[in-house]
Amino acid sequence: EFTTALLKAAKESGVSTAIESTGHASFEIIQMLLPYLDLYLLDIKHINPDKHKEFTGVSNRLILENAVKIAREAKKLIIRVPVVPNFNDTPDEIADIAGFASSLPNVNEIHLLPYHRLGRDKYTGLGREYRMGDIMPPPNDKMQELCNTAEKLGLKAQIGG
Repeated sequence: EFTTALLKAAKESGVSTAIESTGHASFEIIQMLLPYLDLYLLDIKHINPDKHKEFTGVSNRLILENAVKIAREAKKLIIRVPVVPNFNDTPDEIADIAGFASSLPNVNEIHLLPYHRLGRDKYTGLGREYRMGDIMPPPNDKMQELCNTAEKLGLKAQIGG
């Protein structure tokens, strides 16, 4: 309710509004926000449900279902993909996500977000295990290859966002 009220007040004041989300929530909650959003940024990490669950701990079913529903109702939806080595960094995996994204109405853009290690110190500070180990960010040429893969499927693609 707070977020809805905040977005509504912003819209009424002429402020552009956007939200970034994993989409892993009841659509009823998401739907309350949509009338007050100019832009929805939706993270999609993987299309394969087994791999998604293995790496994130949750199924992607709700996320993908919500992506379809959000795309039907949102003014503009941008898909964002955190590109993580050994998880979703192959051209085939990005093609699967981009193919899904390009099938959605109101989606013509995808942002590929290179994995970074900035959260590592946060985990240490919280006394939690950083399970990404020594994984390094993908090199720029790899990110450009993945960007080209998404563009071949008809999306405007960019690295970062």
